Amino acid sequence: MTNRVGIGKQTHYRSDPYIVAWIDLLGYGSMLRECGFDPTSKKAEHAVKRLEQFNEISLKHADYNFSLLQMNDGIAAWRKLSFSTKSVTQDFLARAIEFFYEVSENEKNEGYPGPRMVISTGIRMKMNNLNKVIAKERAERLINKV
Repeated sequence: MTNRVGIGKQTHYRSDPYIVAWIDLLGYGSMLRECGFDPTSKKAEHAVKRLEQFNEISLKHADYNFSLLQMNDGIAAWRKLSFSTKSVTQDFLARAIEFFYEVSENEKNEGYPGPRMVISTGIRMKMNNLNKVIAKERAERLINKV
């Protein structure tokens, strides 16, 4: 049994290869610990400033081919890879490294410990799009009412 559906150029797979980069700020948790994990406290000003700078840098790098999801002091960047060209992988790696270096430079200038980055590849299974499922269910309900 094969994992493919379709023939020739119309071949579709049930999974896709992806590359992901995880970047987070070293020592950020200890900065928050000092203020009781309350980012609204006066003691958290440096931690909040650090996070805002991280966010500003990430906004400069994010675009259609370099999707970013920020979760506090960590950011996940990802991209679907291509079987037909290595330029997609090269582009992602170049962007991830450029982003990492800019964050590193900012962290160094501000006297912070810096970021770390992990890059990994893997297979992502295709799942139903929730919006499409909901839209289909609504359409079926309307048809049944009529």
